[in-house]
Amino acid sequence: MSQVRIAIVVLLVLVLALVLPSAEAHDAGTFSIIVRDDGIVPETASFQYNDTALWIDVGEDDNLTHRIVYDGDGDGLYNGTYDWDSGTLQNECESDENGTKLDEECQTSFRVSFNSTFGTGTYYYQDLLS
Repeated sequence: MSQVRIAIVVLLVLVLALVLPSAEAHDAGTFSIIVRDDGIVPETASFQYNDTALWIDVGEDDNLTHRIVYDGDGDGLYNGTYDWDSGTLQNECESDENGTKLDEECQTSFRVSFNSTFGTGTYYYQDLLS
């Protein structure tokens, strides 16, 4: 009789292993989003935890700057806890002969990490041109 019980327990464990949901791991990824003079590619993106989005200004118009913004709280401003504001992005930053930026505030890219503050989902960000 003990063999029957062992067989039932083994069968029950196998059935539970098949029925219960399994956990999946997601490797962290960095996604490049291209900022051009005529727009952003892609215009929206879906992210998972541990992903990083990197917006890179590759535009050719030296008189055009970009600001990548996201209004997470819907108040029309980009200064809240769940908002993003890249500040002004340039297509290039002037540097000296050693490669050091002459203007420390000049940025050609913007990075957002999706962790405990910015979770999984689809984000509808905007490019404010100036």
